[in-house]
Order: sequence, then structure tokens, then C-alpha cells
Amino acid sequence: MYILIHNSKGSFSIDLPESFKQINIASIYSSEEENDYLYKNNREEYFLNNVSESLDNSSYSNVKVIIIDKNLGGSGWSRAIGLASHIACTEYTKCTLNKIPIILTDWTDLDLEDQSLKDNLINNIFQTEGFYFRKYEAIFSVKLDKISGLLHYAIDVEVKKLKPVVIEKINISSPYDNRHQTTNEWGAMRLASNFGIFDLIKFTYPKHLYFKYLSRFINKDHPAPNKSLHNLFGKILLIDDNADCGWIELLENIHDCTVDKRVSSTEVLAWQNTTPEKFDQYDLIYLDLYLEKGKADSTNALSALKFIKGKFPHIPVIIFTASDKAWNLDEVLEKGADAMYIKESPIYYRNKEYSTKNFKDFVATIKNVHDKYKILRPYWIAIQEITTDNTFLNISEKGNSKFKLRIKERLEMFYGLLKRGLEQTEFNESKFHFSDHELAFVTLWSLLNEISEANYNKTQPNISISDSSGIQFTTHPGGRNITYNANHYKWNIQGQADVYVEYSYDFILDSSGNPSTNSSSRYYKLTHTQKAFFEFSNNIFQSTPPTKTKTNYETTLFLQIAYLLEKKNNLSLSINKSKFQQSLVNLNETRNHLYLTHGSDISTGFYDQTEKTKRTTHNIKPDKDIKELFELISFLLTGKENKVNI
Repeated sequence: MYILIHNSKGSFSIDLPESFKQINIASIYSSEEENDYLYKNNREEYFLNNVSESLDNSSYSNVKVIIIDKNLGGSGWSRAIGLASHIACTEYTKCTLNKIPIILTDWTDLDLEDQSLKDNLINNIFQTEGFYFRKYEAIFSVKLDKISGLLHYAIDVEVKKLKPVVIEKINISSPYDNRHQTTNEWGAMRLASNFGIFDLIKFTYPKHLYFKYLSRFINKDHPAPNKSLHNLFGKILLIDDNADCGWIELLENIHDCTVDKRVSSTEVLAWQNTTPEKFDQYDLIYLDLYLEKGKADSTNALSALKFIKGKFPHIPVIIFTASDKAWNLDEVLEKGADAMYIKESPIYYRNKEYSTKNFKDFVATIKNVHDKYKILRPYWIAIQEITTDNTFLNISEKGNSKFKLRIKERLEMFYGLLKRGLEQTEFNESKFHFSDHELAFVTLWSLLNEISEANYNKTQPNISISDSSGIQFTTHPGGRNITYNANHYKWNIQGQADVYVEYSYDFILDSSGNPSTNSSSRYYKLTHTQKAFFEFSNNIFQSTPPTKTKTNYETTLFLQIAYLLEKKNNLSLSINKSKFQQSLVNLNETRNHLYLTHGSDISTGFYDQTEKTKRTTHNIKPDKDIKELFELISFLLTGKENKVNI
């Protein structure tokens, strides 16, 4: 059997026997489907696909060759060649018409200068095995078989010389007008194949020629399902105008979780303007760089990226794109994106090595983002809890101080340094000997200064001093009140009577045992003693009567904080008070060993070590020293023992 495809409105008018199954495409070209994407965007492709798919019929299983008349309509050879290409690239399930010879025919000789031979996607069609040109007479002329005495058509002999179409030997160029769209479609199918879930996805792509051609190269013998990205995220948002082209199903299967979609910049803007909190329900957002079909314009996507990362820096955003332009990566990273995944381009459809690398890069990118935000997200949530807590909000400012704003800024600085540390390259860290995590730790430590300053009243009170005979003096000889020296302060907890440190003063006596004065005789000469109501000895903190201090309590930060833990009303009742105090001691020791700072009590051995060797014993990590210090600061600022659940 032979299939002969023609158009009754064309020039074909030959009476043929039943061995020629004639198919008139005129009726198919009169059909309409206005909601079909391909019909709306490329009507010729729509009809050619309909003709080719209408041939999937089990009654055609014995067809030996397909004959296509040039005169199908359209311009020159364009429609006939287009149909031949579609048939060769269609996946038939009931017959094998895509694997038999295809003859294109006309009543005149082939004009190799005919422009319509050149203006088509399939390159050098008549030089491609399986495609042939034959004039009418070489197919339909009738000859008498001298041996059998029977009449036969020329094609009966000719077909024995023809080779079948082989898809791997066809070369079809990418149409410029839908290259971006095809990459979106092909990229989803390639990922599905590489993840071993191709059969689980219902791909409903517009069946234009180039994509049908590419899809024949998808490896159907895919590996076992890859579950390496399962359970990393709880809920995902895909913002992509191609969400319904297989990407939603693909991501749901890849991640094994719910994936919601927004398919236009209009939908995203509606959330930004009215319900921005909706973004906060997601653990990961995929954002397409070009949100509007047919437009290579990243303006709306970059605006959405800037908004999301500005308001929700704890939500990772991965840019999806079909463009491999290097400047795109620079721009999206500048706007806060965590990574950019370039969807596999169909130009690599024969390159399995590239496809495998693209797949591995995708998996590595997702795992890296997960590992980073597994740490970052809990810290950001904890920062928001601190800065919205009533205890924090009720911190009293002193004069023009801006304690709350400064603390909020320091916490954001800390988060940024923590993030940068998780993004640090191995080269920078090893070659240049610095650690962003150490900087994050030091930034957190600096908050203790803010906390101390905000929680203590520092005064210079009037005092009285007794001489050797017990007489009390409250003024100097010149009449001024006796008060604390200029650099001395009495510290008590804000709003409480509890004293952290104070000073006692005595006269300096002259040779006669009387109070000495200065050269002008207007001021007494005084000696002082710093006394504290709290001490740290043998790794134990305890309250004491006013006791002469061994260290300067006004400059020893960890003691100032330890006393707040001991006496401040909303902190002192914690059953973990001693644990927090001991943690403070250990953290102070860690802080003293960092390269940026060191305490006055540091041993000389500090200077005998390189920065590299120091880190063998004091390697700052987000889930260790940083976490311990952050939880301490959170308790100091809120009075609540909130854990950072990494």
C-alpha cells in the first residue's frame, strides 16, 4: 500500500487503484481550534501537525512509502516539505509511518534554485536519507511486466531502491521566533528524563515541528527515579508563564511537595500590592527571568525578585531562565537571587554529556540552597521575633540614643555576614585567611555593648566622707559638693535598686593627719576603691557584699552581662541562669581568641600562633558558637529562651 497526500484544490487529478490510499488535506485545513496555542501563534504548523497526526492508524501498518504532492497550497515546496518533516518527526503508536521512505512529487523537474527549497527548517531535505524527489511519471506511469503480463506502476519498482527515514540523520534548524519557548519545553522534558520520572509527567506542549523533532531524542530508557531532592522543602512557589508546560508536575515530583504557581507578572504584582505575606508561606521560590510569553524582557521578574528578597530575605529565590547570557547572572545576583538555573537548550539535544552536567548542576544548586537556608531561615525568623517582642520594643532610650534601631541594624548586619559566610568560596577562605563567620560572631558580640548601655543607669552621686575623728564632710573647702571623680560611675540596673559597681572614697591625709587639699586649697585630695556586689571566681558567679574588685568592672563586658542575668527582674528567675552565665564565660574566651579582637588577659601564646592554627581550636560555626551567642542575646533582649532550630 502507498499513501498519497494531495489537495483536491491543487493540480493533482489522477485515477489510481486502491493500493494508493489517497488523503485529501482540504478538509483538515478547514478546521479551526481557536483556543489552541499553536493555532493562535503558527496556524500553518497547527494544520501540518493535524495532518501528520491523523495518519496514526493501524490500517497503515503495511504502507511502503508516503507520497506527497508539491501542490498542497502555500508557497512552492514549503507546505509539502513541512508535512514530510512533520510525518518523519511524529511519534506514531499504531503504525510506523515515520520510518518509511517519503517521496515528494511534482509534474515538472526539480528546480534547485527554487527559494522555497531553502526557506524551510529541515536542511537539505533531498540530500537527507529517506526523503526523495520523483516526477509524476516516475511514480504513476503504468508499465507491462513482460514476465507476468500484468500492469504495474513505476513506484512498485522504484520503492525497492528507497531507504527509510532515520530520525537521527535529519537536521532541523531551530526557528528563531520560538527558540525561547522551545527551550522552556525541552528543558522540562530533559530534566524529567534525567530524574527518571518522564512517564509521570503529562507533557502537553504545542506540537510544532522543531519540538516534535527534539522530543524524539528524549531518552525513554531513563534511569530509576532520582529522589535526592525529596523532603528538602515543605512548600514551593513557581512564578513562570510556562508553569503549565510540565514544570509544575515536574517540580512536584522532583521535590515531593506542594508546588503552587503564578503564571504572570500581573498575578505577582497583585500579591506584592495587597497580600505580600503570601510569599512568606514558601520555603523556596523559582522565578522565571522572562515572565511574559514572547517577550525577552526581564523588567517585571527583576522587580519581583527585588521585592521578595527585600521583604523576605530568608526565602531562597532561584532564577529560571532559557537564556545563557552571562550578564543575566550578574544582574540577578545583584538583585538578591540565590542562584540561577539555565534550562537545557535544545541546541545540545545530541550532547548527552552536556545534559548530564546540566542535570547535576541543577541538583547541586538546589542542595546548596537548601543547606544554606536550613541555617539562615531560622536565624531570620528569630531576628523578627526579637525585634517585634514587647520587651525589646519597650527598651528605654537615653537622651538621643537609638538602642532599638541600632540593635535591629546589628542583627541584620549579623545575618548578612552569616549569609556571606555560607556563600564563601573555598579559595577566598583558604588563600586570604579570613572568615565571615568570625565577623558575624564579633558583630553579635558587639550587641552586648548595646544591651549593657541600655540596661544600666550610670550616675555620679554626691557622697560624704568621714575624717579620722568621724566628722562627715559633704563639700570641698571651696564649697562644691563632694562627688564621684569624672571617670567614675555608680552602675545600677535600669528601674531597679540593684547596684553592679560603685566607688568608695577616702581622704589623703597630710603629715598632721588632716585631709590634704590641692594647691589652691579648694578641693580635697581623695583616694578611691572600686567595689562590686558581684564576683566571678573559680568559674562561679555569686552576689557579695560591696567588695573591692580585682578587675575593672566598668570595662569588663562579660561581667556586666552576667550581672544582668543574675539580677535583672525578667532574666534572673530563669532556671537556666547559671547555664547562660557559664556560656557567657566560654563565649568570652572564644571572642578573645579571634583575630580581630583579644582581651587584656590573653596569654602570650596567642601571638605564637598563626590564624590557621588558631582555627583548629576556635573554628566559629553557625550551629555552635554563633548559635550559642545568638540564643543568649535573644534571651537578654526578650526574656524568652527561644531556640534557633537549625
